[in-house]
Amino acid sequence: MKKVLLRLGILSIVLMVSMGAASPKNPLDITQNLPIKDDRGKPWVLKNSSEYKMKWSMTDPSPFQNYELYEGPKGLMYIKSFDDLMLVNPLTGSIVWKKPLKTGSELQSTIGSDHTYYRVSSTEGKLLSKDVYRTNVTRYDVTGTMRTLSSIEMRIVPWSEDSSGFSIIDAGDSQGNYLVISDKGLLSIKPDGTTNWLIGTIPTKDGSLDTTKAQSILTDNEGNIYLKIDETLVSLSVNGTVNWARNYQLKNSNTFYYADGAGILGEYTYSDDFSLQHTKLYKMTDQGLVQITDPAVINQRMTNSDRHGGVYTVNDKNNILTNENYSTGKPKWTYQLGKFERNSGMSLFSGSLDSDNKGNVYFGTNAGAVYSLDFTGKPRFVLWMYNNDLSYPEIYAVNENLVVMSINNHVICIEKKTKK
Repeated sequence: MKKVLLRLGILSIVLMVSMGAASPKNPLDITQNLPIKDDRGKPWVLKNSSEYKMKWSMTDPSPFQNYELYEGPKGLMYIKSFDDLMLVNPLTGSIVWKKPLKTGSELQSTIGSDHTYYRVSSTEGKLLSKDVYRTNVTRYDVTGTMRTLSSIEMRIVPWSEDSSGFSIIDAGDSQGNYLVISDKGLLSIKPDGTTNWLIGTIPTKDGSLDTTKAQSILTDNEGNIYLKIDETLVSLSVNGTVNWARNYQLKNSNTFYYADGAGILGEYTYSDDFSLQHTKLYKMTDQGLVQITDPAVINQRMTNSDRHGGVYTVNDKNNILTNENYSTGKPKWTYQLGKFERNSGMSLFSGSLDSDNKGNVYFGTNAGAVYSLDFTGKPRFVLWMYNNDLSYPEIYAVNENLVVMSINNHVICIEKKTKK
């Protein structure tokens, strides 16, 4: 891309927020070419290189590689490629351990509440019926010890009428047990591969619930397991004891739930085209769900919080990031990609959204570029690139000074420079 177009791209960034007095020089105009190239062969550009720098990076020689980032134990992180699983210290980029993955493709990956990594194989699997799939699950604990959980018969969620595409419903609890909806019900498998317990039905005051019909399994690091069956949520202990079953009138479409400990239920609701999501927190009580509005809880529990009573949302359709007041829903400020970026086919990617412990926000585009703003909407840095092929960043905010991002076959860590 010609330099004149790059300058126009910088100038077209639009911030719809009052920024106070103009600074003598736009910090984003201070740039540095990084020793990493996009798929056009052009170097990545770090904008605001006077305040930020590349701390470390890794690159796979194959342009078809795709790194994935997951939260690991004790401040560490997992980085997965097609070939390997690594536990990495994000502060230094040093690899704690690296294990080869079994040859072949996977159906899905799952991280347990204790940070055990589970890899569900598609290569070793067999579709037994339109509802049941038998396969192996490879378990990697936090030390890198690998064990195969063999021949698990799972209920599937088909994506098509012929079951040619499907997913399974699984989770990992806080004690290292693997949980999955099997053909016979909710199954708990111990770390050594033996069966822990199996629950087929759960009695309620109105009859019973069939666990094979569950839509999701939720776990937290406090020993709780929750099973969503239609509008009902069931609470269990790690030993399989049923604590309660409550009809919370849960949503069954365009919604994802998660458990966050201390009796808190998180709810992500997506628009029909998945271009926009909203997040709410609830307290689970025997009288029903009670929405949480306490700023202290929101700041601590929500990964899209601005830590100042607001939450971030990204609308992929109109390319707008919004920081809105959590209690009122009113926008505090918005950010929109410029006309040049939008006309060139660049759009925001809501799946990349993350914020750190100070409320700084990070988000990416379908061309791989990553932007960061503080909680007032002030730009912090831009990691600029323009891949020809669609490139969706994964972003892992470690703290207010450090963020790790994966874009295709690259992983990069950007650090705020220490003032001297």
